[in-house]
Amino acid sequence: MRNLLALTILAITSACFVGCSNTKTSWEAGGDYQATLTIDDSTGTALGQVYRTGGYQTEDEVEMCSLRNVTWGIPFSTAVRGHIAAIRTTLPQPLCRVGSYNVSTGTVLTWQPVGSDTSTVSAQPAAGWTVSGSVTVDEYTRLNHPEPKVDQRLLNETSTGTFALEAHGPSGEIVRFQNGTYQFDIYIRKDPYNPFD
Repeated sequence: MRNLLALTILAITSACFVGCSNTKTSWEAGGDYQATLTIDDSTGTALGQVYRTGGYQTEDEVEMCSLRNVTWGIPFSTAVRGHIAAIRTTLPQPLCRVGSYNVSTGTVLTWQPVGSDTSTVSAQPAAGWTVSGSVTVDEYTRLNHPEPKVDQRLLNETSTGTFALEAHGPSGEIVRFQNGTYQFDIYIRKDPYNPFD
């Protein structure tokens, strides 16, 4: 048994010398947008400015030319059942292609209970809404940096432009994003990594 254990440890250690890395590469996709937002429903009309920063990090490679879905959140939306949380749009062209594109499909997310737990809400797709608008990619840049060094974070791609969206709900609700601008970025980073941690 002792010899078997020693051989197992030796095999794992040898494999990691050959196939394991002491670094981890990841991609960060996200950015900023701002717009004039109007929400018109049965409670009245709310008008304000949206300033939003968001994104995500993944170990799977991400490229701007693969991004076709954008969620435009409403940061001052109260997490109350039925309130509008965001509009998710599917773009006809990815954000790496300069030009203007019409948006004809999308999903409105509203705050809804999670399962049978009425005290907890999350942003979920709402039925009966239509979404339209446009997105214009004014500029796209790919920097093509070499692979980053350890503890380094490099901007790899950036897309800037404008957008306008309008969503109509089943009970006459209207949500408008007007005079919107955005900048979305993709960063590559490399961090120390210990496979045994």
